[in-house]
Amino acid sequence: MLDANAWKRHEPRVYFPVFAGVENHVDITLQEPLPVTVRKLGAPLYHWIKKRKALCGTLRDYAILLANPKYCFKGLFVNSLGAPLISEAFDGEYRAGDYFHVNVNAWLQAHGCAVEDGTFILVANHGRPDLFNSSPGNATLRIVGQDTVAGYRTGFFCRALNDGKKHFGFTGLNPQIEVSENAVASLMFVNHSSDPSYDRPVNPTVRLHRSVDDYIEAPFGEIPPHSAMERTITDIFPDAAAFLQATNGKGYSVTSLKGASLASVHILRRPDGALLSMEHSRPAYPNIVKYR
Repeated sequence: MLDANAWKRHEPRVYFPVFAGVENHVDITLQEPLPVTVRKLGAPLYHWIKKRKALCGTLRDYAILLANPKYCFKGLFVNSLGAPLISEAFDGEYRAGDYFHVNVNAWLQAHGCAVEDGTFILVANHGRPDLFNSSPGNATLRIVGQDTVAGYRTGFFCRALNDGKKHFGFTGLNPQIEVSENAVASLMFVNHSSDPSYDRPVNPTVRLHRSVDDYIEAPFGEIPPHSAMERTITDIFPDAAAFLQATNGKGYSVTSLKGASLASVHILRRPDGALLSMEHSRPAYPNIVKYR
């Protein structure tokens, strides 16, 4: 379990998977905030009147909006078993237009840790002034292999996730699953939370479809809290190649989980395991309704 004070509720954060055997880089260029307007000046007061925020949070929003303080960053690493290994504030202060980069491999090794599968959590001390607690910019993950490069970008978020709020669950769609002599699809899920004390492992269910009503189903496997887990389609479904033979090795997956929210990444690897591509996917809109 992470330390209960690993971050503050108003500090935006982003979870990135880390992969053994390749270089892992995370970077961000901080965005310039939009000009302060009368509407933006009134927004924190409006949310306080509507009881969406406490007084201390409202005052903090005004301080960020009017002073536009510098950004500072903190990094945490959680291995694939859910064990927190590193928590450290990075040196330096940054303003809009500045570039922040961390070579996660070098950072791990500097702390005497091996580069292993896990999760790198990047935390900012505040969000953009015009967006209050939201993302100060899009952060990018770059994975550099021997002869391949892959990655994706996503934003920091500060909204409540798996921290006592009620979630019906999660539904993730991967529209193109492939199992062929050239590529094998993988599913990756991140069991994230806005609460550092979150301690719930989860085990989503995966359906592999070759048509709407023609599918096979299996458990994905347990994902520890604050951790990421990747499994290839053939790990989850040993007979996937035979099942998808009638559709030329192509299909799609629907992953569901009750009571918790997940982040998901779609990955494509060569049969020898080399990473070909990855993309950050969004939960499906019907994640608040029950799949049949």
